[in-house]
Amino acid sequence: MSNDNTPFLCLNENVIKTDLYILEVYGVNINGYDTFRTEFMKCIKPYGAFKLHVIVEDSPVKCIVKEYKDDIEYIYLPEIKQSRFRALEIYMKEAVLRSKRMIFLSNFFPVIFNVKIVRKLFPRAKFVHVIHDFPWLTVFGGNEKAYMNFIEHIDWEEQTGNDDKFVKYCTYDILESFGLSDVIICLCRSTYYMLKDFYGIDVRKIRLIQNGMEDYATFPQYSERLKIMRKYNIPESGLNALLVGRLTFSKGADRIANMLKLINQNESLNLVYAGDDNVLEWLSKDVSCNVIQVGFVSHEDLCALYSVIISFKA
Repeated sequence: MSNDNTPFLCLNENVIKTDLYILEVYGVNINGYDTFRTEFMKCIKPYGAFKLHVIVEDSPVKCIVKEYKDDIEYIYLPEIKQSRFRALEIYMKEAVLRSKRMIFLSNFFPVIFNVKIVRKLFPRAKFVHVIHDFPWLTVFGGNEKAYMNFIEHIDWEEQTGNDDKFVKYCTYDILESFGLSDVIICLCRSTYYMLKDFYGIDVRKIRLIQNGMEDYATFPQYSERLKIMRKYNIPESGLNALLVGRLTFSKGADRIANMLKLINQNESLNLVYAGDDNVLEWLSKDVSCNVIQVGFVSHEDLCALYSVIISFKA
């Protein structure tokens, strides 16, 4: 974001701060969106150039509720059951104060309601969308070529099943909303090329941020690896496989069992799962491994766990 119209970062306290609104949908479980917000806020706060706000849609509240935590304003909007565009417009108009510099950041689908309302209520604001993944690829088992072939030969007027309707709607959403967005941030190279080559999104709008952990080619000392293994009761012998994040079809959870079977098991296999779901629900009875479910862990512990995923012998 380097053009003259884009709000800039500055540590000068005399400069007018930019109001940055992160758009979210209410959820009861900790997921990747929570991790994204936490890490994003940690990075952005030191600049001192932003007033930070989090708008949480479909919250279990009866009216708009605002609260402040750690110098961040959280705005909770009531659940919308019908006439979504009109209701969301009313809530946003009441909850968000227009200012000279505004950025709205969304990281979920569908986004068309949000971007159209922002464009209507705050025409001078910037709209940024972060793509974590394409959820509609679930219908095609993650096969991008199958999805592209489907879209290229689809009859948009034909009445089809629920899966086809879902794919059609998501495709419409991405084409409409991304056309109205100022910046689109994608977290993997395949997403970048799909946006550029298949959807035809202007490359000047797209920013690629390679996702992933730090390079662990150099492993910690034996004592440090042993410390994290004992903390989470990981056996000190055998092969260690680490699985991180939500377990859904869109994340490929249905392929976990088959992938584990491909691992050469000349010695025992330890499957370490870091996340809030139950990995046992995705494993078949013929998968032979020792399952350790560690739940949601801190960033520091996750980095340490990545250091023990190769074969480790006591």
